[in-house]
Amino acid sequence: MKTKITTLLVMSAFCLMSAQAELQHFLPTSNAYMSIFDYKYWFEGDTVIDNKEYIKVYSQYCYSETDCGNKYYYAAVRQDTINEKIYCIQVDDGVERLIADFDVEAGDEVTVYSFWPWVTERLVKITDVDEVMIDDQYRKRVSIRNEYSYPYPDDFWVEGFGSITYGLFFPSPEAVADVGDVPLLLCLHINEILIYQRSFYNTCYVQDNGVGLFNKSSTFTIYPTFADDYIWITTDYESCSYDIYNIQGIKVKSSVLQESYINVTNLVSGLYHIVFYNNEKKINSQKFIKR
Repeated sequence: MKTKITTLLVMSAFCLMSAQAELQHFLPTSNAYMSIFDYKYWFEGDTVIDNKEYIKVYSQYCYSETDCGNKYYYAAVRQDTINEKIYCIQVDDGVERLIADFDVEAGDEVTVYSFWPWVTERLVKITDVDEVMIDDQYRKRVSIRNEYSYPYPDDFWVEGFGSITYGLFFPSPEAVADVGDVPLLLCLHINEILIYQRSFYNTCYVQDNGVGLFNKSSTFTIYPTFADDYIWITTDYESCSYDIYNIQGIKVKSSVLQESYINVTNLVSGLYHIVFYNNEKKINSQKFIKR
């Protein structure tokens, strides 16, 4: 009898581990859309490619929250829920490629693909696996890093999102000199409800590569783009305050602008957004990299 109980406990534990190995949260493929800077992506209809079922993804350029251009077929996506992977086939490509993998542990290395700005293979290292709460639900989160990451911080795959930093199709994009060119996931809507928005943006669509999210003073300048110790500001506003956010949308510094510069020496290396206010009204936004 004791042997039977032990066997039953082992079998129960194995079944529990097997159940937990599958994806618990899925991409919102019905009445939902993602906003990645000035593009809108959503799922619409099914298709079969090489005897595998996919969901079609459409996209359109948006000039504002309510003004978008013509839609076009962007890609086909397949969720392997048992093996915890997400695959994508771009419309002009025809090749299935891995874009997110949740069946990993810290220290693993995985080859995935980013479709920004072209199809590029990425060997990423898993730095951590934990959970994050979004929309009152705990979801598995995988921290990833690749050779192009510096000076950017880790990217994150989150169940139901794919890359929550750069968007489903753009895990770990290559770092470039023009930091404004890096795509960022801004919003996710499900059933017309905003369940996720990057914290320092007041819109789900931005143009001009994210610079000038708010009305700017004609003499408001912020430099340099790559900073070691100081960010210098020129403005005709008599008083300003500011918030600095890291790429995950976490506020890391906040103060009143008392000099013509901001000391960023204590910030860790990475990409940041700085937002300026005058009488609590947002007046300017700029990205910079702390080296």
